[in-house]
Amino acid sequence: MYFCLYGGEFWGFTYEFSGWIKLDQMLVMYDYVAFEEDHRDEFYPYDGDFTQIKEARSAIAWAWPGSDAHIWTYEDLETENFRVSYAYKDNEGREWGFVTYLYGGRNIWVCLSDPLNRDIPAFNPAPEPMPWVAETNAIGITSKQGKGGGTFAHYIIACEFMMWLSPEYKLKLIQMKRAIGR
Repeated sequence: MYFCLYGGEFWGFTYEFSGWIKLDQMLVMYDYVAFEEDHRDEFYPYDGDFTQIKEARSAIAWAWPGSDAHIWTYEDLETENFRVSYAYKDNEGREWGFVTYLYGGRNIWVCLSDPLNRDIPAFNPAPEPMPWVAETNAIGITSKQGKGGGTFAHYIIACEFMMWLSPEYKLKLIQMKRAIGR
């Protein structure tokens, strides 16, 4: 996502929604990436054989170890398609595995030592969502006042914002690109 300051408000361009959105309306959510940032030093390579999962042929997917609730349950699981990128051991000694892809699910955690337990207590619940501007201090674009001042952004951010503001600008930019490409 690109972001910039326009009219005193921070705006972000997202490819997911193909457009600009006001960032003060967005929330920073805790997810598997935030869990990884918080616990990266505790991860280790997994060298087990998925014994519990092989026996059960099922496993419960979690957003991260100790999250508030499980996401879904995989049933009739074939372990030849099951790959753990790395593992994590919680304070109760439960071993968790991070799975980047499984039957359409991406970036999930599975409790390897107790794969069918839906009642694992939330020992690492998500913190309250924070407004994006407050959480990040909206760093990523610079603005100076006075002589030599102005608002400065990476050229991609500036072009994306201008294309959103002005369809004429977008058309000219596309025409220029075509002319240069020939």
